[in-house]
Amino acid sequence: MIGLRLLILKRNLIVRCLLLVVSKLSTINTQRVIKLLVLILGFAIKLNAQQPVPPTGDERNTPNATPTENLDTLLTKEQELDTAAISYFSLNNRLKVESEHDSLLNNHFEQHDPVFRQEYDYAHLGFPATPAHPLWISPNATTGLDLGFHAFDIYAVSHNTIKFYNQTKTFSDVFYSGSTQNNSLFEAKIARNFANNLHLTVDYRRVSTLFITENDLPSVRNTLYSVPRGRTTTLGIGLWYQGARYESFLTYTSHLVSELDRGGITTSTTFDTTNTSNSTALLAKVNPNAQSRYERYDYTFQHFFRLGKVDTVPNAPEHRQYKVAHTVQLSTTKNFNFDFATDTTDLVNKQNFYGKLFSDTRGLQLNLNTLRFANTVWISTEKKPKLRKVQTPNFSDSLHFPPKLSAADSLKRSFKAFRSDTIPPKILSHIDSVALLTKLKSDSTRALLPLDTTTSKSADNLEIGLMHEFWSIKDGSSLQHPQNLIGLARFRFAPTPNINAQATGQINFLGNNVGDYAFGADFTTVVPKIGSLIISAKNQLFSPTFLQNQLLITDSLIWQNNFSKTLQTSFSGKLVIDIIDVALQGSYTLTNNAIYFDQTYTPQQSGAPVSLLQLSAKKEIAVGIFHFETQLLFQKSSQFFVPVPSFYTKSSFFAEGRIFKRGMLVRGGFDLRYASAWFAPGYIPIINQFYVQQTREIAPAPVVDVFFSAQVKRLRVFIKLENVAGAFTNRVNYETYLYPTPDFSTGGAIYTPLRFGLRWQFLN
Repeated sequence: MIGLRLLILKRNLIVRCLLLVVSKLSTINTQRVIKLLVLILGFAIKLNAQQPVPPTGDERNTPNATPTENLDTLLTKEQELDTAAISYFSLNNRLKVESEHDSLLNNHFEQHDPVFRQEYDYAHLGFPATPAHPLWISPNATTGLDLGFHAFDIYAVSHNTIKFYNQTKTFSDVFYSGSTQNNSLFEAKIARNFANNLHLTVDYRRVSTLFITENDLPSVRNTLYSVPRGRTTTLGIGLWYQGARYESFLTYTSHLVSELDRGGITTSTTFDTTNTSNSTALLAKVNPNAQSRYERYDYTFQHFFRLGKVDTVPNAPEHRQYKVAHTVQLSTTKNFNFDFATDTTDLVNKQNFYGKLFSDTRGLQLNLNTLRFANTVWISTEKKPKLRKVQTPNFSDSLHFPPKLSAADSLKRSFKAFRSDTIPPKILSHIDSVALLTKLKSDSTRALLPLDTTTSKSADNLEIGLMHEFWSIKDGSSLQHPQNLIGLARFRFAPTPNINAQATGQINFLGNNVGDYAFGADFTTVVPKIGSLIISAKNQLFSPTFLQNQLLITDSLIWQNNFSKTLQTSFSGKLVIDIIDVALQGSYTLTNNAIYFDQTYTPQQSGAPVSLLQLSAKKEIAVGIFHFETQLLFQKSSQFFVPVPSFYTKSSFFAEGRIFKRGMLVRGGFDLRYASAWFAPGYIPIINQFYVQQTREIAPAPVVDVFFSAQVKRLRVFIKLENVAGAFTNRVNYETYLYPTPDFSTGGAIYTPLRFGLRWQFLN
């Protein structure tokens, strides 16, 4: 016991040292950062080496052995249980329980930028925390009134995406990444269980790129690189109560954005100029100093009540259950964008830049405040399948124990997400068996709760609901109160454990968006000897956004439109081929009456239908310690106002292995992103919109990041050189028109290509 307490004290000391390092990261230079990371790794390795090693051979049956980890972090001979034992769910699909499998170097831990953490990449203005648009366009997914401001959605957390954990121990996750004090990302997450079936989740994120105030502006006018400067902060808090009949979720989310945008470079003639000999041309600035302030706060209370008999006994017969639910949500948003001229010359430049958006010589101001109050009630019925009883093993049994996943195995498992994986058995010691038995008993109890998805026979679930939303929109001096009454329905059917089908529908009965509808269907099945297949279809009719219909700047009406509704039909399919570890996906979308912003920053509606064909492929190859992972995208749009790169690839080549007596997992290699030539959209800051441009086609330019990462237990660190290809190809990369991406040849106080990061997870 004394040794165990000393071990805990050492761990706490390491944690405090890490927090001290993080607090000082913004004030030290890169060389010191590298030294500190090496020092942290040294402490972690030493700590790992001093821990008692699980017995080997006949020693594993020694009765005097003592466990050194809690039940959630059991150790085998060479590996510890990954965070796959940590499960969570989100409210966008309460019946889908997933594992937190991100304690290794898989999922590309060094990809710090949120735009590259998605299934398909987004593109921003060259820096984190700046407005972003998708490179893979998905069908619209709006219910009710849409304001039309989505440039910062990629950084937000919502009521439906908060992760709820159900662990016996407190789970926390801290992540920090930065290149200079002006370019950083910080994330902190904690999940804890309390008495009386209460579960708390807190998720905090901040992404910054040289955040400044108006008073700081003159000091950075002539800095080396003209970058958008901003900060986005999100906070999500969720409280979950679970009882036998009653279950409730209380959530609070906030999203705060503050950005200063100079409008990009002055001219597109520098697109093909070498960035080493003519950097001053690339770094030229336009005169607007538009600032954007965005705030969103959401308060949501959702609760469920189960009717009739509630079975809590394993092997209960199949029966039908009924449930009623109610959701109330209060949301407020504030959009305050402005740009004021400093002198006569600046005034003329702003008139030329903004065009028809320039409405007042005193300056421009967009002030939009909204309040949304929504009530949803629904009833559901489901046939509960016969629950499978968890077999409690004897101490001498050969237990199925999930091995620690390598990067290749993690990717394979993600490809096989719809197939039951067979995990090879591993013999455990008597001590480990007792601990795992206790955990299995706890899991078997949780399996009886409504979140369980294991089935032995067919199951179905039907939900019917009605939602009323009320808006109060203050646009300058204009005040409006739109309302909607929306019917909702969803039906799920699983005739066998390997087949799942779902149909969803919604229609606006009354209100400002009357006639809008969306109907969709999904079918998932396991294809014997091949893998899995997912087929989806969706048809929807939706109204223009509030911004597309009306815009007031400085209380001057810029436009008031009466656009027709947009009709959109999409089909998609995904095939996972296990035998060759390939995932293929294809989709086709047909849109009528599409609305877009043209080069004058004005919304336009096209009468010509636009078709979008998209194909993607994922593949991973592993030969020894060498790994190659790639994602290929092929897209074809029939109209210029839906611009997409016809080819885009995101690939990674690296070597991975264990060193220092297998105490440290290391990975080193490079990431490659490449897009074919395309007319990338531009961005206008005063209304936070991306617009279609046909002035300049962006030339292809590869983006290569060289990285090294390491992991010791739950501590991970990485060092990365970003966009090194620019120093050798003499070509500048653009993801958004007039906004160059910084490369290896760029330096200074605002940006440096050397980025570091660390992440530490705790379960105690």
